[in-house]
Amino acid sequence: MKRKRSVFPGRFNPDRLSAAEWIRMGFSEKQAEAILKYKNYLGGSFISKEKFKECFIISPASYTKLESYLILPAKTPEGFKSHGKNYTVQSKIHYRNFDPNSLNSEDWQALGFSEKQANTIVNYRDRNLRGSFKSLEDIKKCFVISKEKFEELSPYIKLNTNTNPIQKQETDFSKVDLNIITFKQLLEFGLDEKSAGSMIGFRKKTERFCQ
Repeated sequence: MKRKRSVFPGRFNPDRLSAAEWIRMGFSEKQAEAILKYKNYLGGSFISKEKFKECFIISPASYTKLESYLILPAKTPEGFKSHGKNYTVQSKIHYRNFDPNSLNSEDWQALGFSEKQANTIVNYRDRNLRGSFKSLEDIKKCFVISKEKFEELSPYIKLNTNTNPIQKQETDFSKVDLNIITFKQLLEFGLDEKSAGSMIGFRKKTERFCQ
């Protein structure tokens, strides 16, 4: 059986590539989805060649092939950490009081989040917090909700819960070692259970993602 030939686009901006285009470049469907999730995690852009290289799906060999064709700055801007991690859609929104435990993905999108961000918030609530936010701190800890966005939303949040707040440790994904990341942390990052399980299984087979 012949192996599918990779289609290389020449010089390109990786921010503009769809999942289908990453697949045509030789990545699997799951790898393409993970690359896009990583881009969204950074705030909707790879920012720089440095940040692109940090994507765990991009092997050193793949990066070496792609590096000279990437239309990205070589270095990450100094101010990136202070404003680039959490991306939200900028638009004028007329807020009303709401219970975050009753919101579905479309409701979160109406509050200014992208579809993927909204799905991540719902997954975080339903999987990590067992179906409900117990406190404002729980909401604040969701990594796709920036500090600025939380401050914008907080006056309108009306939690409806009779349970005591649960203290949950926040995961700082910029410091997570992919060789020891847990299944729950992958879910928190936004992967579905099947993708997270596949990644953990692949790591067990190879022992480590990288040296």
